Amino acid sequence: MASSIIWYLKEFARGEWLTKFFTVKTPPSYHPPAPPISGGFPTITDKECTHCLACMMICPAPNAIAVVETDGVWNPEIYPPGHCIRCGLCVEACPEDVLTTGGVILETQKAEQTSFQSSFHLSIDPVLCSRCGNCAVACPPINKEIDPIWEGRVPHPAKR
Repeated sequence: MASSIIWYLKEFARGEWLTKFFTVKTPPSYHPPAPPISGGFPTITDKECTHCLACMMICPAPNAIAVVETDGVWNPEIYPPGHCIRCGLCVEACPEDVLTTGGVILETQKAEQTSFQSSFHLSIDPVLCSRCGNCAVACPPINKEIDPIWEGRVPHPAKR
């Protein structure tokens, strides 16, 4: 065991290996060309975001887009260098046309009178729910008016 450790230490201490290790040149981040219809990375237009989160739900790249609140205004933030793959799905899914790519996605939708529609259903397990309120803050459809347990009209199942 000790002899193998000594062998590795001798190998790693060689000048040639150290030179290659510390002077390695990594290739620059490669981004393949964007599809012609999308045009490039999404950018924010002057229209107001309604915080519907459709762009985040449709995005196939993890952590490429996030809808964040700054100074009381909701806006999508795109993280292009490593995450966004420039597919344009967020631009198509946004019902308010908050995002654009400089491509022809929005113009094509308007000319062909097509749109992307989706819906989702949230169900909260009342036994596992700790009533922290994070879901009501993060998602606009969930609020005290539509959740009788959160509002207090119905007793929490775990406390019965």
